[in-house]
Amino acid sequence: MESLQKSSEDKVDELIAELKSDYGEFHAKEKEWKVSADGFETEAENFRNGGYGGAGIWLTNNNGEVLLVKNKGDEGWSDPGGHQENEESFEEAAKRETKEETGVEAQITGIEAVDKIKLQNEENEDKVLYNPIIVFKGKYVSGHPEPQQSEIKQLKWWDKHPEKVLYEDLKQFTIPAKEEEDQ
Repeated sequence: MESLQKSSEDKVDELIAELKSDYGEFHAKEKEWKVSADGFETEAENFRNGGYGGAGIWLTNNNGEVLLVKNKGDEGWSDPGGHQENEESFEEAAKRETKEETGVEAQITGIEAVDKIKLQNEENEDKVLYNPIIVFKGKYVSGHPEPQQSEIKQLKWWDKHPEKVLYEDLKQFTIPAKEEEDQ
């Protein structure tokens, strides 16, 4: 039987190749995260059941602003997104999560970022699982932005990067309104 580490890494590598075929060339960043034993087991179970990783959308409107959310319990802003569920595509996951968290429909237009995450059980470093995180580029289609009450503390259209972000890579993502100002 193939190891969880090998099968999950192969699956992530196949996904990255498929995304490059669909969207064109991009650089996938490789990262390592240590997770609790319980967290690792949850991710391993998700993988065995056909769901793994996560996806979000870097969503812009016609004014070049980006819709960002602040999750309950977090201080920083991020793109709307979440876990991919059993056998749904990452595009479907990103659109579903964006709709659930913000109430808006989005059209995917490309790739903003792809991370290949090596999850390592902090209590047993021999236990390793790979997960992808994909942030798609997208355009606002319809709907009135409203935060999902159970999960989202706040949402806002931004014309520049907020001071506090959930993860540093977000500061590298393009905000069209800011790009136009800089020219």
